[in-house]
Amino acid sequence: MKFLLSIIYSPSKLLRDQRGFSLLLTFMFMITLTTMVAAYIFMNNQEMKYTGIHIDDVQAFYLSEAGLHKALWYLQNTAPDGSSDGSWRTTAYPAQPGSDSTDPQQENLGEGMYTLWVQDSGGDVLITARGTVNNVQRVIRHKVNVTNGGGVSISSVADSWQEI
Repeated sequence: MKFLLSIIYSPSKLLRDQRGFSLLLTFMFMITLTTMVAAYIFMNNQEMKYTGIHIDDVQAFYLSEAGLHKALWYLQNTAPDGSSDGSWRTTAYPAQPGSDSTDPQQENLGEGMYTLWVQDSGGDVLITARGTVNNVQRVIRHKVNVTNGGGVSISSVADSWQEI
């Protein structure tokens, strides 16, 4: 009873007996806070990396689409070999690009580049285009039918567009 009365009338004695408790509580709080901040920074960093790779992936895809459309333009207009009758072809995929008119064509565009291959595939023409941005590559193929009757006409072969 005397102890209880002394606590009621003298709370400073109780606090004096608890020295170091505040320090321990503060230390535990700081460790918890540091762990939470470190986890947040790690997750944020991973998300930023993923977002950057995703952006490069999308840009590479659209660069490959640009290459495909450039190949179609070459087939309908004046190609690198000077022909305008849809007869222009390159060496087959995956040959290296070069400066000759029959080498796969490569062009820088924006933050990346595209490379295109045009080759015969049965009675059709197979166009392969690769877009590259920051070492991320996307490759697409599309088969078209080229006819030359008073001008070059191009029609898509059904279900021939594919990503590889």
